[in-house]
Order: sequence, then C-alpha cells, then structure tokens
Amino acid sequence: MKRSRFFEKNRPDLPFLLGIGIFWALFHFRVLFWHQTFVFLDCSRFFYPLWKWGSGVIHGGLLPLWNPDAGMGTPYLADPEMAVWYPPKILLYQWLNPTGAFTWLTLLHHLWLLGGFWFWSKGRGFSRPASFLGCLAFGFSANAVSLTWAPSMFFTCSWIPWVFGSAERLRQNRKGAWWGLSLSAALQMTAGYPVMAYLTWLALALEWLFRSGWEEQGRIAPAQWWKGAGALGVAALFAAAWALPFWEMTAFSNAHRRLDMADAMGPANLATWFNPFYLGHPLYSHPDAPFFVSVYLIGLPIVVLAFWGLGRGRGKASLPLGATLLVLSLGEKAAVGGWLKAFCPGYRWVARSGYWIPLVLFVTVGAALAGAERLMNPEESRGANPFSLWLALSLGVFGMALLGGVPWELPSFWAALLLLVLAGWKKVRTAWRWAFCLASLVLSLGPVVRSFHFTLDRSYYDERPALCGRLTAAGRIYQAPDFVDQYHVVSGNSVPDVYRRLKDLLIPDWPLAYGLEEVAYSNPIFLKEELHWYYAPLEVGPPVRRKILDYLNVRYVLGPVKEGPGPAPSFWENPEPQPKWFSVEKAEVSGSWKADEERYGAPTFDFSKDCLVADALKQGLYVRRKVWETSRTPNAVDLQAVGKGKALLVSSEWAYPGWWGGVKGCWRPLEAVNHDFRGLVLGPGETQAEVVYRPASFRLGCFLSLLAVVFWSGFGLDFLVGSRKRK
Repeated sequence: MKRSRFFEKNRPDLPFLLGIGIFWALFHFRVLFWHQTFVFLDCSRFFYPLWKWGSGVIHGGLLPLWNPDAGMGTPYLADPEMAVWYPPKILLYQWLNPTGAFTWLTLLHHLWLLGGFWFWSKGRGFSRPASFLGCLAFGFSANAVSLTWAPSMFFTCSWIPWVFGSAERLRQNRKGAWWGLSLSAALQMTAGYPVMAYLTWLALALEWLFRSGWEEQGRIAPAQWWKGAGALGVAALFAAAWALPFWEMTAFSNAHRRLDMADAMGPANLATWFNPFYLGHPLYSHPDAPFFVSVYLIGLPIVVLAFWGLGRGRGKASLPLGATLLVLSLGEKAAVGGWLKAFCPGYRWVARSGYWIPLVLFVTVGAALAGAERLMNPEESRGANPFSLWLALSLGVFGMALLGGVPWELPSFWAALLLLVLAGWKKVRTAWRWAFCLASLVLSLGPVVRSFHFTLDRSYYDERPALCGRLTAAGRIYQAPDFVDQYHVVSGNSVPDVYRRLKDLLIPDWPLAYGLEEVAYSNPIFLKEELHWYYAPLEVGPPVRRKILDYLNVRYVLGPVKEGPGPAPSFWENPEPQPKWFSVEKAEVSGSWKADEERYGAPTFDFSKDCLVADALKQGLYVRRKVWETSRTPNAVDLQAVGKGKALLVSSEWAYPGWWGGVKGCWRPLEAVNHDFRGLVLGPGETQAEVVYRPASFRLGCFLSLLAVVFWSGFGLDFLVGSRKRK
C-alpha cells in the first residue's frame, strides 16, 4: 500500500525523468551502442592505466597501498586521485573488466549528476519543467562535459547537487537528512578530487550565510548549523583512511612546490560565458589554461534566464552568492585568493581558481530556474511591458556572443535566439513556452558540447601496443626526458591518430596498463626525490650513465640516451641490469647529493659492491651474499639471502615511512641507502627477511573510517526503529 502511494505521488515526475534518461543516452550514444569509451586528455594518459593497475591488485585480494611499478615505487592509496576508498569505483572494477568499469563509471556518474540536480531542484520547490531544464543546463554544461576528461574531478562534482540537496532537507528538518548529508559528503570526499569537495562545503556555508541574511524563510537556526557541521565531520572521518596517508605523503612529495604554481584565471575567461572557444578549442588548439577548469558556458538561454530572475526580484540570495563565487573563480586576478589562503584553513590547496566554476554554474542555473518560473508566471504581465525587456535582454546576451567571436552564420545560433524570444511571448501557451526554452537550450548548448565529446573504440585500451612484444624481459622502462617532452604538445593527421600514437609509444603511465614497470611517472603529485634519479643519467658521461641505469634495474630505454659513439638510439635494451635487491661489500657515509653524484662517477665505485648509507653506524665492510626474491606483492617483498656473516641488502626501491624489515618475527626499521632507497642489515645466521609496507597513518585512518560507519549504522538503526514505532 505504501509503495503504491509513493508511486502515485511521484508518477508525474516519470516523464521528465525518462526525458533526462533519453538526453543522457543520446549524448552518450557512441559509448552505449557503438562500443566506444572515453580517452581524451587525462582519461587515457593517467587515470585508465593507474586505475587498471590498482584494480588488478584488488582482484588479487590485496589493498594497493603501494605501487612498486611506477617511478621506482610510490604511495598508491595516499594519492586521492586513485580513489581507492571510493565504494562505487571498487564495486564496478570488481564486477566488470577494467575498460568496462572505467567506461561505466563515467556514464553512471553523469546520470547521477543529472539525477542529483533533479533531487535538489525539486527540494527547493521548482516546478517539474524548470527542474528538467536545469538538469540539462547543469548536467550538459561545457564545464560538466569537459570534466569527463578528468574522471576523479567529474565524479566529485557529480555529488555537488546531492550535498546541496541533502543540506536543504536538513534545513527543512526532513527525516534522514543528516544521514544523507553525511553520506553524500563522505562519498564526495573519497571520489578522487577532495579539493572540489572542500569548495563544495565552503559554497554551502556561504549559501546558508547569505540565505540567513537575505531571505526570511531561508533563515538557518544554530542547531541546524551544528547538525550540518557534525554531518561533515563524520564524512571527514570516513575519508581519513586515505587522507592521513596523503597528509603524510605531502612532506615527501612535490605538493608544496606545486601549490606555489597557482593558476588564476583572468578577465578573458569571463568571455567563455558567451563563447566557450574564446581561448581555443581543446581538440584543435592548446589553451593556456586547462579547458576543463576554465569554461563557464551553460547555454545562452540560461544566462538570459539568470539575468531575468535576478532583475525581476527572484532568488535574493543568489545574486550575492553567485557574485562571490564568480569573484573567487578568478582568484588572484580578482585580488582574492592570495589573501584568502593566508587565513582560510585549507584554502592554500586551491591551486587553480577555476575549480570554483562548477559551483558558479550550479548557483547560476538555480537563479535561471527562478527566472524561468517568473517568466512563465501569468502575473508577470502586469506593469511594464515584460516582453520588451525580455527581447532586449535576449538580444543583449546573444549580441555579446557575437562580439565574443561566435560565427554569425551558425543556423543553430539564430534558431536558439528565435525560440528564446518566443518563450517570452505571453500569447503562447505556457507548455509551448517551456518547450521553446528547452529547444533553445538544446540548440545553444548541444552543438558546443558535442564538438569536444571525443571517444574511441574500446579496443584502444584493450589491445596491447606493438612495442610490448619487444619488452619480454623483466626490468624497468626508462623513458628519456627528451622523449617525454616532445609529446607534451602533439599533432597528427587526426585526433584518433594522435592518441593511438601516444599509446603505442608507451609514454609514461601507459606501461602500467600492460603489466610493465617504469622509471618515469607522470602524476601531478610524486615523491620529490624521484627527479634526482630520473635526470641523473643525463647529467653524467656514458660510463657513469650505464652504471646508474644498471642500478635502477632499467632493462629498456625509450628515447635518445647515448651509450657510446654514434647516434643515440630511440630504443635500447640493457642486457644485464642489476636486480632490485642485492648485497654489497662496503658502505660509506653519504653526503650531499651533488658530492655523492661525483662519487658515483668514480671508477672505483661499483653499485653492485658499494653503497652510501645515511647512518654512520652502518658504514663498514659486509659479506656479499646471493640474494633473490621468493615472493612479491605491491605491499611486501620476501627475500632469501644465502651466505654467512653480516650482510647489507641494498635495493633500488624508494625508502619511505611505513616500510619495515621483518627478520625471525622481529621488526626493524630499514636503512636509507644511496640517499633514497631501502636497505636492510642481516646478522650472521639471518638468511630470510620480509620487507613490508605497513603505514601507521593508514591503520589509524581505517579506525576512524570504521567510527564513521558505526555512526551511520547507529543513526540508520535509530531511524528504522523510530519509523516502526510511529507506525
């Protein structure tokens, strides 16, 4: 009986929800029905290979805390963009193959974004036609569609309307609202781009402040503020399992230097409200700022409706909120950002002011829906001639688009303008006016987002590059810096041709998708000492270069790295690289990197026999032993070291907090050898050892995550018991 009442209550929504699904299916037609997938920019160069690598570890029954195959080892779970703690990603990679999981994650999150906006807009009291229009405007904005090129950012943004919708229910004292807000905020934090979740929370706090100050009915009681803060606090507890390891990683990574490279948008970016390609088309040019954080376009009709709503007295809090977020999206170029980082906790992580754009568009679409409701209201015809104002506003906005460089000969542009003008004509039936608004939006926004919705057949991921057939022996791949740099900007006969070429060349990260290991590692955040060893072969002569490549377990070199007289080859196979773990005869105390780099080049220094140690107590002579790995997982290595006497085992794998050596059931800290790598001292009679990654930060984070689950479970149980008592 209850289900039938629920169906009867929501049955009027079904045609609109079906319409949203149809638009979603039409937009993704090639992916749904032509066996294609998302490959543009970071999709293929970064996310696909690394996520596939991590899914393989999880399928083996382990949690990928560490990645030994990238950059001589790097934290994996601690990197938020790996989204290891994100339940939807875990589930889809368990159920589907890597390419299918990668594809459906983007598809379903786009549908989730559309559904979330419907949830939010209906909760704010907008009509079904207005909510439908808003779903298409926000869900198919140029920003939202371009974010699919950076999946973790897209997943995080898909939770924006759910967080705002749950917060609105909390303000209305609706049942289950606290649980909904906490859970949606937690999933947004773990979706892979936590800075977007942080900005969502800031924007939500600003909205509550402005509504309390500008709208009598929107006042937020102190108790609701405390409930909201508690919900977000429990969400942060759930995210602690990756957040604490990430916080630990920042001290050893390039994160602080990267934050100094702030990217603030200038006034020119504002022109993308009217012409998204004002700064260049992402498929055919190379804009200075990343396209997916620099484009405001949500369709010219939505801009007109937003101005109409604000100018006609609707959405009082939307104007100051939208203006504030817009200014924040310009960062230092609008004289904000720098000073905000000085006193706002955590704001220094907002390296790109364009991260605010999804929230700017969210608020703008909300103002546009208020304008659309006002436009369709019969009472609007009283007083001054509203159609004259509507016509002037429409012509003004579309005129700005022409001044911004939109080609005047586009038929869709003029058709969108005509339909939008008709939408404001009171003599037309209201249903038709809504239809005209919708058609105008589709004609204004559709051709734009379709023009850069780039996909390729799924075989692009599934087929191994031909070069893999030549890489049959164990060992790392060294992609020379010159080889990597020449592909930062690429050209070709077609966009598909360019992307197939990048994959076949095995530029950084691609080897990880096919079970290979690499020295180079393309990631916004990496261990800062990695660059020392990556560039070391280029800073020394050929004899020393060969010693370093041998020590780093490099089997293959891609790119122009000379080994002797004659031209530098583009492909070179090292016949005898050293293993990742071996035993040395002598250890000396290390000094500065520059001084030790000269010591490495001395004719008497042999990496297979000599090493440098950070601890002066460990210098001296050792007995060389025969060392081999008996087993290996991403988080552990079991070693066998046959021989007598005291031995020092040396590796070419990064030393990092959390790695421990276990000998005969006792755990001991590892030694730092050759500045940055792991070493382990074995006493006489100790022939077996295990080297395990067991970071305390992750264990503490797991405990805090479990606390969050306990909170949610207790709240859910209380809610169920209370519901039964009410019955």
